[in-house]
Amino acid sequence: MKLADNKSYDISKALNARLKGQYHSAICYEGSFSERTLIRAKQGEPVRAKSVKAIAKALDCEPEDLLNQNDVCWLSTRNASLTNPAAINIHASLSEFIDGVIAAAGILSYKLDQSDLEISIDFKATSLSLELCQLESGIKNYWSVKAGYPDDTGITYIESNDSAELQLELAVERLRMSVTDNVTINGIKQFSYCHKPGWLVVFHKFKPNDFESYVGEQHFLNAEDFQATLNEWLQGNNITDVNGEEGGVAISVDKKELGWNVALFNRANFGPGGGVVEAAVPPNFAKKLTTEIRSKDKSISCISNPECGSKLKFGPCKQSVSTY
Repeated sequence: MKLADNKSYDISKALNARLKGQYHSAICYEGSFSERTLIRAKQGEPVRAKSVKAIAKALDCEPEDLLNQNDVCWLSTRNASLTNPAAINIHASLSEFIDGVIAAAGILSYKLDQSDLEISIDFKATSLSLELCQLESGIKNYWSVKAGYPDDTGITYIESNDSAELQLELAVERLRMSVTDNVTINGIKQFSYCHKPGWLVVFHKFKPNDFESYVGEQHFLNAEDFQATLNEWLQGNNITDVNGEEGGVAISVDKKELGWNVALFNRANFGPGGGVVEAAVPPNFAKKLTTEIRSKDKSISCISNPECGSKLKFGPCKQSVSTY
């Protein structure tokens, strides 16, 4: 981001975090500015762009790293340009914007797995553009979003910021896992399925103050086997909790002899040698699964034809390849 020479900036939050344990005099000497300037900046008084650059140089960081990250907001438009002020929406967080896109996808789709949608994502640094298409009707929606922060003249767009860039990477991954399998990111198609996705189950044993929870996993090459196997297991076991949200579903059990107490379900495709590419579980799909597991019958029918599928032993497997 190029700082405007005629503007002043509040850098107090990021500056105070970086100054911990450092001597003011050494910093001021290194950057050739007065201690008074540093104190003013620490106290939240806006300082000129020239001083921001000098302080950043002394702290061995970029000027944009000193801009208060908590003040970064996100400006978006839907089916309009960011150059049109009347069409701009301001979001306190990027997740707020992503919530809106995911909700719109759920409305636009007629299928639980939202395979009738296609999303193209283009992003770089602190900006993102999306195209969401309903394949059957051809209806398309477009979004643009970019990081910025409020200043004394309105909003200044940010071209580079570590926090904003990380938020954007996480947002792209969330979209990939929550909308549809038909995803293209920066021109690269994310899934090349020769067949429909199966299911990945990851088993954990959570204990107090124990961070090593992974027990093992089980790969189902097709949805039919997963549904048949899980239904049979549900009939003979009681679960203590089930939670479904975008990206997957988790069940909890309290049965010591199992060797695990949480199982996480995700759609996935499996490559040679056990390579896993997780696929999308849209919110409506996860909600439907959760409802069926919680039902009196404890039987799932929304994944595939209930009449199909082989019933396998449900639990973590020793094999590392996707042949089980």
